[in-house]
Order: sequence, then C-alpha cells, then structure tokens
Amino acid sequence: MNQKRIAALALMSALAASVGPAMAANPTVNVTIKWNTQSVSSLTVTSNYTNTGAMGASAGTIYSNLNGGAGICSAAAGSNVAQTVDFGNVTPDSVKYTDCNFNNGANAQYATNDSNGYSLTVQETTAATHDANKLLCYLPNGSQTAAAPVLTTRTSNALTPSIIAVTQTDATCSAAVAGAVAIKSASASTITSGAGATAGTLNAGGDIELVLQPNAPSGADQTTATWTLVLN
Repeated sequence: MNQKRIAALALMSALAASVGPAMAANPTVNVTIKWNTQSVSSLTVTSNYTNTGAMGASAGTIYSNLNGGAGICSAAAGSNVAQTVDFGNVTPDSVKYTDCNFNNGANAQYATNDSNGYSLTVQETTAATHDANKLLCYLPNGSQTAAAPVLTTRTSNALTPSIIAVTQTDATCSAAVAGAVAIKSASASTITSGAGATAGTLNAGGDIELVLQPNAPSGADQTTATWTLVLN
C-alpha cells in the first residue's frame, strides 16, 4: 500500500516537472557601428639620389649623346643642392641636337592608403625663358613601384639615349626609352599609377635628360618641375 502510494507520488512529481513553464528566449538587439577612414598620402622627391634614397654627397654625373655634333655637356652637375637638377654649362651644336643625361636625377618616394588608387605625375609648372628650344625627359630607372630606389643603367656616353627633337610630348621621349615621359607645361605626364593603396612606401626613380635644339639661344635658364601624387 505504501509502495503504491510512493510510486504514485513520484509519477505525479515527474508529470508536474514535465509540464512546467517553458524558459523564455534570450532577447537580442543589433547595433550598427560605422566609420569612414580618410585617405592619407605622402610624397618626397630627392634629386641626385642614391640607392638609399638620400641625395648624393657629391655632384651628380652627366653623360652626353652629341648625335655626331660638337655640342658639350658638363661631366658633373653645376651644383649639388637639394631638389635641384643642375646641368651646369651646356654648349649646343649649330646643326645637331645635344642630349645631356643627368644620371639618377630624381627619385620620388610615395605612399597612400586610397582604396580608389593614385597617379604619380610630373609637370613643368614654371616655363624656361627659351622653353621652345629645349625638351626635358624623365627616363625611368627600372620599376616605378619599387620597394627601394633603383639606380640607372645608363652609365656611359654610349648608353645615353639619342633624342633628336624638342617636340614636348611624351611620345618624343618614349620613342627613345620605354616608359619615358616629357616634363612639359601643357599637361601633367603620368610616371606611374595604381588601382588601390600602395604596399607601403614605394619608389619611382629616373634620369633627367635635357635636349637642346641646334643653335639654342645662350643664357642662364631654368624651369620648375612639379611631382604630384594624385588620389583618384
């Protein structure tokens, strides 16, 4: 009798437990967290650069291609001043073009996080007095997206490109050296570009070649070339 009563009570307890109130679901709420990362960029340009990216301790080296004429290019730069490419004294020929190549003329170190990409450009922003009688070409030294500065391979007069025109177009320069561009006033020339952010700080280095037309007018002259990192 007692055993039946105990069994009945146990069964009732089990049934009561099984039909007890259900546990409530854990409530959730979503919160949106937003931000807008701004584009940043940096650019430095070093003249007469070395493989470390610093300016050379002595005046830069200049080689020449006289195209069979009697013109003269100085063998060394006229000065060694930061952000200055100084060809010194240059003598034109009366009938032939005179090409003077400043080795390792300028190296740009640049970086950006812009996801839309960038362009590195150069343009003549202050014209020379006798602008129509000269052409300036930027001749790339290897990769223009290099992790470290790349030095020139044009290390003799024999390797100096022959450019026999002063028509200020990229095509005039690139006809002599693949990827070369003109440093011209009409518009900026693109040295290199990318579709997204740079992988750290990159380098774009090159020689600067001055082309004087036959019988170019005498006198001290100069121009200003401006490198720009354009964000897309």
